[in-house]
Amino acid sequence: MYHSELKCAQGETPDERETRVQRVNWMITDLALDKCKDNVVGGALDRTISGGQALRTYIGMGLVTQPNLIFLDEPTSGLDSATSTEVMGIVRRIGDGGATCISTIHSPTPQAFQFFDKVMVLSAGKMAYSGEVYGRNGVVPYFAAAGYEYDPLDNLADFLIEVTAQKETDWAANYAESQRRRENEEKIDKYLQSVQRVEPKVKKFAFTNPLFAIRVLLKWRTTANYRSPPFVLARIGDKIIFGTLQ
Repeated sequence: MYHSELKCAQGETPDERETRVQRVNWMITDLALDKCKDNVVGGALDRTISGGQALRTYIGMGLVTQPNLIFLDEPTSGLDSATSTEVMGIVRRIGDGGATCISTIHSPTPQAFQFFDKVMVLSAGKMAYSGEVYGRNGVVPYFAAAGYEYDPLDNLADFLIEVTAQKETDWAANYAESQRRRENEEKIDKYLQSVQRVEPKVKKFAFTNPLFAIRVLLKWRTTANYRSPPFVLARIGDKIIFGTLQ
């Protein structure tokens, strides 16, 4: 509800916000958060949920606004391989549900990387490849044409990193002159032409009035703070002690 009030339209009634939150609550099961759904999320010194559960919680919070586009910044960093695969599997299911999911990711496991449809590889800050991951138009045929064969026993993500780190080939120039770049640009042009003919649908989840946001923050944070014994004791304990001494 806190996130819903802060991010969603101000004109909504409390009942409408409650309905949206309850509709998203089915994600608790899909995000594998059933075991900790009643936990109060702690901080750095009071860990009540694991790192993987925290990441999945953030994903669920982002889904309150029912976005069409989701950006994830290194969602697997700091996680073990099993948890990384679990998190990316959830992202994949969100994508299958109709949202477009875009993620930066460093050195993913083979299991986590298999959930990606398309990949953009950068080398020295420039585009080295952009397109499909698998299939006839995937990364393996593309780099094989440049003389780099992929061993199926290797991690495909590691293969991409190692190959594009090679200094012998100017991958940015190679991509700029490739048929793949021209195909991508044609697809982008066709897409832009198609969306320009469609009447835009303006979503209500937009700018939040600063005063409204401050009110929401004060309401929820004040309640949370005064339910926290460490917060309360740190602010009244010294007063009681010094008041008694005087």
